[in-house]
Amino acid sequence: MKGTPTPAETPSPGTELPPGSLDPDFGSDGVAFVDGPTSLFVVADVTLDAERRIVALLESIDFERENQRRFALLRLEPDGSPDLSFGDSGVVETAVASALGPCVERPCDDFPVGVLVLPDGRILASGSVDSLALAPDERQGVLVVYRSDGALDLDAGERGIRTPTFRKAPLFLGRLVLDGAGRVLAAGSSLTDFVVARFLGDLSPDPSFGSRGIAFAPPRADLVPGFGDVVPRGDGTIAAAGGSSTFGYARPEIARFDAGGMLDPSFGEGGFVEDLPPGPGVEGGAGPIAGDARGGLVAILGDGILARYTPDGLLDGTFAGTGFVTLDFDARNVFVQPEGRVLVLGNGRGSGGIIAAYAPSGEPDPTFGDSGRVALSVLEGQPAGFVDAVSDGPNALVVIGSAGDVLAPNRLFVARYLTEATAR
Repeated sequence: MKGTPTPAETPSPGTELPPGSLDPDFGSDGVAFVDGPTSLFVVADVTLDAERRIVALLESIDFERENQRRFALLRLEPDGSPDLSFGDSGVVETAVASALGPCVERPCDDFPVGVLVLPDGRILASGSVDSLALAPDERQGVLVVYRSDGALDLDAGERGIRTPTFRKAPLFLGRLVLDGAGRVLAAGSSLTDFVVARFLGDLSPDPSFGSRGIAFAPPRADLVPGFGDVVPRGDGTIAAAGGSSTFGYARPEIARFDAGGMLDPSFGEGGFVEDLPPGPGVEGGAGPIAGDARGGLVAILGDGILARYTPDGLLDGTFAGTGFVTLDFDARNVFVQPEGRVLVLGNGRGSGGIIAAYAPSGEPDPTFGDSGRVALSVLEGQPAGFVDAVSDGPNALVVIGSAGDVLAPNRLFVARYLTEATAR
């Protein structure tokens, strides 16, 4: 893509790299492949620790045991090389369901979702499991706590594994984030309620939040409720996004809770957004979401709509004139930079990984890449796509993806993109 270095185009020293450039000081010209049996791994989430090491939560698939699924953690150094002090060459695998009960007649599967590095360096992962202890096709939500070296934290629940509940029902938690006080926020569902959980530094439920650390909202329109992403706001409020779903249909849901865990009546209608873009494109739920410096939110809705909301939960008409932009690619994550630029990570429909930049006005940002976007469609002769990303400070984005096709093993890769002009 014009104006955007690829792994084959290394800029010379003394040049200024424009926004959207691959960072030539990361990996090999901006891209680092993850060595090992990565065709057996599927990326669930990615984050950074305090030392800027890359921590990815993976789903490990064991083809020799009836495709049994497990939790796995990958940790890379800031330059993209494996962290050899972590697990086995940077990888730790955990059979969480098997640890909770015997698996004889069928595999016990794990379904990892979110990962977070705690202020003390421990790593927290969320997801769910099934096992013989549960009825067929039933799952139990789990939180798995690792020490900073990748070993399970045996002081945090049974074998380092916690099984949270709400009203005696399993609690399923998705994305994990820290708030400004270092407490853990988790988006989720009890299958009967929308849920946001808040945990203190020792991972005990915060008794000052909601009901024993759980804020909840009842289902809407008799649909199955659930939040998948959560964002703390500077004023102490908490925004969450997800959907109300049934039989293939999902309605986007965005809500805001006050600092005590009650729905915020000043947001939308009764705490929920009702102002949605017109048309069928919003079907499919809401999220990811991100907060902006003005107290508003940006969110991915449905099949590919980028929407921006005002602090009171209404579509922001100063953004693209309508409050939303219809995307021509499948979005996977969204970020708001300090100056208000919005970055959307995703994959083109048949054309590989894309990062698109939008100015605060909602128009494509012409200073970023080629007319507001960069693409990475081929690596080492194989089709490439993006899975997720994490901000690396205000000036970079670390992206994790995979390269390969049905005739070749997929390889995980990590790339670092510069989001501001950078002198080399």
